[in-house]
Amino acid sequence: MMKVSLIFGGRSVEHEISIRSAQSIWKNLASKYSKEAVYIAKDGSWRRLGSRPSWKPSEMSRHPALKFPAGRPSEVFAKDAVLFPILHGSHGEDGTLQGMLEMMDAAYVGTGVLASALAMNKLVAKQLARHHGIRVLDSVAVRKEEWKSLGLATEKFDGFVPPLFVKPGNLGSSVGISKIKKMAQMDKALDIVFQYDDLALVERGLDKARELEVAILGSYQSPGELVVSMPGEVIPNHEFYSYEAKYLDPKGADLKIPAEVPHYLALEARKIAAQIFVAFQMEGMCRVDFLLERTSRRLYFNEANTAPGFTSISMYPKLMEASGLSFAALLDCLIEIALRRRKRLGARTVSYFAKHHG
Repeated sequence: MMKVSLIFGGRSVEHEISIRSAQSIWKNLASKYSKEAVYIAKDGSWRRLGSRPSWKPSEMSRHPALKFPAGRPSEVFAKDAVLFPILHGSHGEDGTLQGMLEMMDAAYVGTGVLASALAMNKLVAKQLARHHGIRVLDSVAVRKEEWKSLGLATEKFDGFVPPLFVKPGNLGSSVGISKIKKMAQMDKALDIVFQYDDLALVERGLDKARELEVAILGSYQSPGELVVSMPGEVIPNHEFYSYEAKYLDPKGADLKIPAEVPHYLALEARKIAAQIFVAFQMEGMCRVDFLLERTSRRLYFNEANTAPGFTSISMYPKLMEASGLSFAALLDCLIEIALRRRKRLGARTVSYFAKHHG
């Protein structure tokens, strides 16, 4: 029986969302798998919860911390286990954990180091999208030290007129995002961002933009085999799709699947989402988010999420279900992609000297 080790929690402000995602995945993993839960506490310690986990942080933290043998962290997990990390945000979705799993030579679910890091950094992600001819909103990056010395006097904001969105450069789940309607609110908005990150992105807003999302499953190695969902629409009942609207207010937003958009726009969103997936060299899963300007009907790439939410109300599994993949079947596919990648990477030659001079 194949063993699946579900890794969740993490040192991120999205810790609690990771726990919710893990619960949903655990519930939907087919009985054909032997499964264990591994919790990463906020202090960074790893704790094995076994096959009957509690989902309360206070109870999870009572389990003894795992000790990684020097040089052999892979000994913590079964040799043939598939590792399923479902951590959102920093230290989990940004390539750091993926790098460790690569060093362990493990089969793991989700995209690799490069794509994870690219997608997490909103500034770099938008630069890469623009390089590929994909439309993005005008934005300017502001670094913490720069702001301390320049403040609102910086010429970076020349031509930027509210409404503007101010967001952390390396976070998800709408944490730390503010919508400002006058420049006098900029100081407070940046103060919020710099509690979480040293990089802020100030982005031009769209008047009453619609928020569309597309889910993708597959590997950039086989672009013709990608499963690309029809776009769904998030209709927030708040000022924008904030953290509170996503997770705290049960009536914070309505999800419409499929989105009510013209056929050509649905096709355009799917095409761009697939283009992003391949350009970033993604594998496994991704949710690509767009902003749709109501008047011009122009689509703007907003962000790519390589570890999208898997809660009971999350868009990614719902979009895949609308595409014909049940939650359980989706998890099967992600595990199979992880195994194929491990087989592909394991077939590489790792010693040039032995091959050519042995």
